Amino acid sequence: MTNLFGEEDDKPQRGGGGSGGGGGGGGRGKGRMTNLFGEEDDKPQRGGGGSGGGGGGGGRGKGRMTNLFGEEDDKPQRGGGGNRGGGAGAVRGNESNAEEDAPLVAMHPIHDFKINDLDFADMFGERESLMNRMQKSKCHACPKLPDQWSNIERETRLRQDIGRLKHLISNDNLHLMPEFQKRVAILKELRYIDDNNTVLLKGRVARELNTVRDELIATELIFENALTDLAPEEIVAMLACLIFEIKTESVPHFTDTLAAARERINNTTNRLLHVQNEFGLDLNPRDYKRNVNFGLTEVVYEWSRGMPFEDICYLTDVAEGSIVRTIVRLDETCKEMRNAARIIGNSVLYSKMEQASQLIKRDIVFAASLYYD
Repeated sequence: MTNLFGEEDDKPQRGGGGSGGGGGGGGRGKGRMTNLFGEEDDKPQRGGGGSGGGGGGGGRGKGRMTNLFGEEDDKPQRGGGGNRGGGAGAVRGNESNAEEDAPLVAMHPIHDFKINDLDFADMFGERESLMNRMQKSKCHACPKLPDQWSNIERETRLRQDIGRLKHLISNDNLHLMPEFQKRVAILKELRYIDDNNTVLLKGRVARELNTVRDELIATELIFENALTDLAPEEIVAMLACLIFEIKTESVPHFTDTLAAARERINNTTNRLLHVQNEFGLDLNPRDYKRNVNFGLTEVVYEWSRGMPFEDICYLTDVAEGSIVRTIVRLDETCKEMRNAARIIGNSVLYSKMEQASQLIKRDIVFAASLYYD
């Protein structure tokens, strides 16, 4: 091989590798190569690697190669590796990837993390024992495992449902039975039901009253004729105390008729509280008396007499929205009281409840929307 200075080199050179598909590396041969100074080199040179698909690395061969000084070099030369196909580097790369893809080994919580808690060690040992038993079980190799698992799951759910239903009909679920028996005895005492637990006339009336806070108080007021002798605007004002729930600091003003009706309602409330306490119900007197709240009685009374909504808002510190909701709810209560009067055959009360409903059902309170005039 001739170098850059035109000198030949007889030193052994690496032969060129095969270039065909599957060509191997070139063998060692005597070649002449010229270096940069024109000197020939007879040292063995490395041949080029095969370029074909599957070509291996280049073999060693004798060639002449010239170095940078023009001298020929006979030293063995390295040939280029194959361009295509599997080389040694590719093999080493595959081995590296195989090491990276190897599964991670789980660290032992006691030996590696030094957890010395005895309870944890016992639980971990039990877990390892169960895992070993599970791996040795023949069930995991059974091809019918998914179907069998579904059957067991369905059976477990059915057993749980059966247990729940048995609890519902057992004595363990009857912890409220003593209070229930006491309330039944109270209804019998007040003649809402008879000794056979059949609903009587009072019970039918109480069943119609759903918007009031305490059905017993409202029913007793009907059968005591505490509302029949009042005017429609006074009746609806008194009914407001049975549905209004908000605490207010303002003190309403009552006419003599309204004051007498208020006293009668309070007496009925105290009587019912006394009866229920006699039968063993643990009722707080203060909490029970909160079922009657006269905080909005004056407002409803003046509204039913035609006072504008703007003016009645100055009679109380209750928000306007709460006033509207109470009056709208009162209209439903008037309808329920009217149905109760029909059941007992009280035509006077029936007529007055219709009039009371018409008195409060007006103006902005019953507008389709507050955003329209």
